[in-house]
Amino acid sequence: MRLLVVFMVFAASLFPVSAWSDNHSDNLIRAEIAAYQLSSAFSAFVFFEGAPRFSKELRHARQQGDQMMQIISERYPQIQQQWQQASGFTAEKEETVFDGSDMRLEIGLSVYQNELYRQINLAKQQSELIASNYLQARLKLEKILAQYMYSAVSAGAYNSENNIDEDAQILSEMITRLPDHASLRNKLTRKWSFIKTKVLATKEQVAPFLTLHTANDIRKLLAAMQQG
Repeated sequence: MRLLVVFMVFAASLFPVSAWSDNHSDNLIRAEIAAYQLSSAFSAFVFFEGAPRFSKELRHARQQGDQMMQIISERYPQIQQQWQQASGFTAEKEETVFDGSDMRLEIGLSVYQNELYRQINLAKQQSELIASNYLQARLKLEKILAQYMYSAVSAGAYNSENNIDEDAQILSEMITRLPDHASLRNKLTRKWSFIKTKVLATKEQVAPFLTLHTANDIRKLLAAMQQG
């Protein structure tokens, strides 16, 4: 039986509302971040068998995502519509009686999420995106976490097009190129190096507790560096 005594290890918060901008490139990236965070929050909810704290984090991920999708709804109505389907699925499953051998929860969400990712990627291809390096690093982190948490509760990778090893290497390179505001980059590098060893470990060695906790530290560092 998985550990149900849960202390604060995961905060599925997006950038605060005050950090959102009128730049549609940034907001499209933030919408994609919201999509990946919904995935990782739902996987954490399933992994920890509906523990109250992870149920709370899942609701928070939905609420923050709802706000972000509302911001882009006029320009990208199809993305908001697909988000509502994915978000609605997670809301419906909060009363689930968990069976560790039942993979239908993750598979069910992936049906909606894969289409959501497809819609976002299509919008990105049709736009001239000029997002900050910090936002791009944040996006890569959230994608890795979504893949990692899905793998923790299922037998396969998030989808056949994703490569967590490659994404982890790309994020490592992205971090080295970030400006070193307030000497935070070294701290960020150490935190990421710790996570990287976890996400690249075999399925039998997954450590979601520590990984999610450290990921939250990385989110805060990236936000602080961006504001610096």
